[in-house]
Amino acid sequence: MHPSVLLLLIFIVVPLVEIGLFIQIGGVIGALPTIGLIILTAVIGVTLIRLQGVTTLTRIRDKLNRDEIPATDMVEGLMLLVAAVLLLTPGFFTDAAGFLLLVPALRRPLAVRLLYHLARRHRRGGNSRTTVIINGEVVDTDAGSGQGNEYPGLKGRDRENYN
Repeated sequence: MHPSVLLLLIFIVVPLVEIGLFIQIGGVIGALPTIGLIILTAVIGVTLIRLQGVTTLTRIRDKLNRDEIPATDMVEGLMLLVAAVLLLTPGFFTDAAGFLLLVPALRRPLAVRLLYHLARRHRRGGNSRTTVIINGEVVDTDAGSGQGNEYPGLKGRDRENYN
């Protein structure tokens, strides 16, 4: 989705939907119960996010201790952050979206799909530029450029020692 379309949805369409839902629900149950319901969903959401956030952080720590890359868990952590923002934003539509992100059976496949999409997009970019940082010294090389056996600026150090 193009970023301008996404911004249009976020800043125009979502508030209009929320206003419509406030009017509809407020007309059925009244103004004070509607406000109470919004506060209740925020409290429940924050409690659930706290529990799931701790679980996600524990999984990340365990994977790092086993020298595994916790990419999916990190994306899930970001999704929990988005869920928190959605749940703290007053509204029924944003609450529904936030609660959907709290369902692990929905969040994990979404995180895997997002990682897959980002990896494909990165590969399609074809960026062959590589940045290497060795002992605080930034060394740029072009991958596959055949620039000899040394990184520029490393005074005789072999490339094999630093890959």
